[in-house]
Amino acid sequence: MQTLTQHHTTDEHAPRRTSRDTRTTVRMRRVETPESESREALDRLVALGTDAANGLNIARRYLATDESSAVVRRMAVDRATAAQELARTIAGDNVPAAARGTLSGALHRSWMQLVATAAINNVALYDEIDRGHRALIAAYRRALGVTDAPEVVAVLQRHVRAIETELAVARALRTAE
Repeated sequence: MQTLTQHHTTDEHAPRRTSRDTRTTVRMRRVETPESESREALDRLVALGTDAANGLNIARRYLATDESSAVVRRMAVDRATAAQELARTIAGDNVPAAARGTLSGALHRSWMQLVATAAINNVALYDEIDRGHRALIAAYRRALGVTDAPEVVAVLQRHVRAIETELAVARALRTAE
């Protein structure tokens, strides 16, 4: 199928059609601005925070000890709270409905359930928690690179420190396993 670019003139508002194909393909180019790039990164963080909370809640169900489960539950609550705080910070008075997370997050949670049920011990589950935290930290750092608003930067930096602390705790739990 041939790709066509839509041309807007005063006489022609409809896209052109080709003789080879009666379907019309219109290619619209997205213009990225610093503001849109920043907002996209921040919206993604809200969704990833929701994913992290949901994933940690899945993980805690499979952990062997009540102590480990309680620690991971606290992490899940912290990630959910951070996602809500970030949503309020970037939305101001127009707080959107809670993010549902991402498709990749849902797939990762399914993978975690499979790993947890197939694993002999919890080491593989802690590895998945570690991987999720590292991905979340990387996403926060990308957002910090495109965000200029001081109040948002302060929230992001505080969240990164908390996630790094959680990562250290998860690694200590894995070592103790």
